[in-house]
Amino acid sequence: MSSTKDDKYKNFTVNNSMPFDTECLVGLGIDTGGTFTDAVLFDFKEGKVLSKAKANTTPWKFSEGIMNAVNNFSSEELDSVNLVSLSTTLVTNAIVESRTQSVGLLLMPPGSFRLESFKHSPNIVIKGRMSITGEVTEPVDPAEIRIAVNEMISAHKVRAFAVSSYGGSVNPELELMVKKIIREETGLDVCCGHELSSTLNFYVRAHTAVLNAGTIPVMEEFLNEMKSALSMTGINAPVMVVRGDGSVMSHSFAEEFPIQTALSGPAASMAGASYLTELSDALVIDVGGTTSDIGFLEEGSVIVCDEGAQIGSWKTHVEAVDMLTAGLGGDSEIVFNRSEWTVGPRRIIPFCFMSSSHNYSNTIKSASDRIGNSWENTRAFQCLYLSGKEPKFNLTIQEEKIIKALAKGPLLLPVLSNRIGAGDWKLLRTNRLEQTGCILRAGLTPTDLYHAEGRLNLWNSSAALEYLKILATCSDLNSIKLEENLNNEISNTIGAALISRLFPDISGSMELINPILKKGNRHMLLKPELQIPVIGLGAAAPLILGDTIKKLNGNLILPEHGDVANAIGAVISQVFVTLKASIVPTPQEAYSVPGLKNGRELFDNLEEAESICIDELRERIIIRARKAGTSESNVTIDIETRTAIGITGDEVFLERIITSSIKGMPDLM
Repeated sequence: MSSTKDDKYKNFTVNNSMPFDTECLVGLGIDTGGTFTDAVLFDFKEGKVLSKAKANTTPWKFSEGIMNAVNNFSSEELDSVNLVSLSTTLVTNAIVESRTQSVGLLLMPPGSFRLESFKHSPNIVIKGRMSITGEVTEPVDPAEIRIAVNEMISAHKVRAFAVSSYGGSVNPELELMVKKIIREETGLDVCCGHELSSTLNFYVRAHTAVLNAGTIPVMEEFLNEMKSALSMTGINAPVMVVRGDGSVMSHSFAEEFPIQTALSGPAASMAGASYLTELSDALVIDVGGTTSDIGFLEEGSVIVCDEGAQIGSWKTHVEAVDMLTAGLGGDSEIVFNRSEWTVGPRRIIPFCFMSSSHNYSNTIKSASDRIGNSWENTRAFQCLYLSGKEPKFNLTIQEEKIIKALAKGPLLLPVLSNRIGAGDWKLLRTNRLEQTGCILRAGLTPTDLYHAEGRLNLWNSSAALEYLKILATCSDLNSIKLEENLNNEISNTIGAALISRLFPDISGSMELINPILKKGNRHMLLKPELQIPVIGLGAAAPLILGDTIKKLNGNLILPEHGDVANAIGAVISQVFVTLKASIVPTPQEAYSVPGLKNGRELFDNLEEAESICIDELRERIIIRARKAGTSESNVTIDIETRTAIGITGDEVFLERIITSSIKGMPDLM
């Protein structure tokens, strides 16, 4: 089988460079990371950052953290904003944490389908079948659909629906018909598989549709909160949202297709890296508080995962930047456990940060008093404290006691356990209070290490040094030796992740990765040398990446404003939409274009089919682009022809795939 491109049409390359011949004067870019929320004011005419701000991310209500960052700007600065663009982990977190609304799934599967292969419930197989080429072989039954959806609402409290049919990406006729019936019957949101993906995998399209339908109210609530909060600051600009592939879409498009915002943070960082450095080829490492994301820029383009993004345990058809995420950041938990120190992947609050706003002397004294005790690990030296957020759920007796005990300030876990009579500190039940942000956990992190060494001076360095000295005694080391060991552990952890990204075949295989990091052994010397520059993003990038890139003989680039690259990437990105159609041969020795409005029509020659297909794609892609948020009308057409060698040795035509795309600046309303 072979595949060729038609030279008369130009290939589309995603490029995040910004043409500044725009009416937009100042844009507000926002990124909500796992630890910090970043905001930048960007001057489009001058192509530069005017101002930037950070605030703690508030995962229990993202809009709070966003507005805390935005409120660092003066009212005069905000008055000039006429475009807002944000990237958010809202949908990703909602899926991973199972905070989605109940969705009913209606399936029109192939003949070999097994219902038990779908892990989502409730689901039902309904009438309506079509061939792989998009020909309807069985119509839907409207009465059956009405009965099914009402039963789902009654029995399972379903609040939205997903519809997926075999062949739906080729011909969406049945899916659209079912969607119309459900909307007329229930008035609830309905998402079809073909609206999110043009690929043929029926199972993954169905899962993607379920996730999208389940997160619609989450995105709607968030964007309504955002628009209201921004309006109170005087900002009445259009709001764009970053997609997982690095482009942006209108807030109304995001409300309809929230799943496309999944993994938008890493995509925004790649766009920001490309803009800040003007490099066309580079390895990008975005070091956050919770994780480090590693990806490639190639020929000025963000590399997108062809197979679709993995979100938690769900495989989807969401186009997203191809990144490897390592559980290491500036706020990663450092723990001594059973004779060894480990870093990450859990995120906690740096002790030095907590100590900058709370009296830490009692905590240090309590920790010092316990140096002689025998602990399994240094989590016994971590402490909990109140965040100020009130719980919005009924508390257990132990949870009430915990909040009351912490009212006077932070407490070590063993001290807290004794105060409330819980016995062993490991029996404390704090998960709900921590997950909802009502209480916070502080302990040793890389941020504390760098403060203790004097390489960072953001918060309480003396508290970090005292705390580090206490924990050093747990492994019979002095603080200097412990600092050396921890820096080496951090370097090896990020180094292993980097090598796993460069060599996916050995990902996670430390027996193969370690010789590269250690430059061989006594029998053979290895001299690794990175052949492309490494762009380090995030405030902790120079501290966490420096030693690793040096070991691998690489060139580390730390651009100005790299600490807010994600927010910059959000505001300089453009709208990008695509639509595909295929021309296929028929048994009648003619050609058809399944999925278009005249998809049942047969054409005698390939050129006629191609012309009609392109005309309709142009019409549909412009409508889609308007909905996504741009008035750009310059359509790019890409044509790919697939052929094979027949038994006679002649070339046989299999399919012509036509892709239409539009890339343009967001509209200013």
